[in-house]
Amino acid sequence: ELEIALLNGNIDIAVHSLKDLQTELPKGLKLAAVTKRHDAEDVLIAEKKGMTIKKLPDNAIVATGSIRRRSLLLHLRPDIKVKELRGNVPTRIKKFEASKWDAIILARAGIERLKLKKHISSIIPKDILLPAVGQGALGIEIASKNKFADKIVKSIHHENTYCSVLAERAFLKSLEGGCQAPIGAYAEVRSNGLYLDGIVGSIDGTITFRKRIKGKKSEAEKLGNRLAGELKRAGAKKILNEIYSEYRK
Repeated sequence: ELEIALLNGNIDIAVHSLKDLQTELPKGLKLAAVTKRHDAEDVLIAEKKGMTIKKLPDNAIVATGSIRRRSLLLHLRPDIKVKELRGNVPTRIKKFEASKWDAIILARAGIERLKLKKHISSIIPKDILLPAVGQGALGIEIASKNKFADKIVKSIHHENTYCSVLAERAFLKSLEGGCQAPIGAYAEVRSNGLYLDGIVGSIDGTITFRKRIKGKKSEAEKLGNRLAGELKRAGAKKILNEIYSEYRK
């Protein structure tokens, strides 16, 4: 949704939507700061205000470009027909308006940052559709040795969002996940610790493994790794192996 690069001899800064930033950064680069997270939910865009996934008609047509959304949507509503949707946010909305689809699903953060909130029919609660890893957060990537850039970006750094994103990204990395796998996660720092909710599903939505755990804010990455391990042992590893083997053909 967002990627801005300012590359010159003094600064070397790239701003990314964290849901699109690779889990393993190239050598010489680091994630130096994370801004305060925008609301991370997905939203439903339909003709009528107040329309929800539950209220959609039988055999409704819903478009999305996300395998995660496809999987979780089909798990909730196996009758729904899912269509492929690509392009930036305004393009996706235009495609919907020119189609006969019943709805599309997009990230709330992208819609609201672009001042397109009027198109939202309903916000989809995280307990129904768990967001993508890093959704709603922006990450500032810099050259590791650039102390000047490091000092600049610290002024917009939000520590609680950073810890939350670290847990989510560790979860995704431990699952060896990418855009081809239906994986979602959301972490949140509270007064009594860091809570992490994670899910792995099959492409067709027939099987999902989901669990929520709590740990120390200072051990965010360990928490992400722990949750990934628990879901893999529960059966998610088999699903992911099947997905990855199919993807590599």
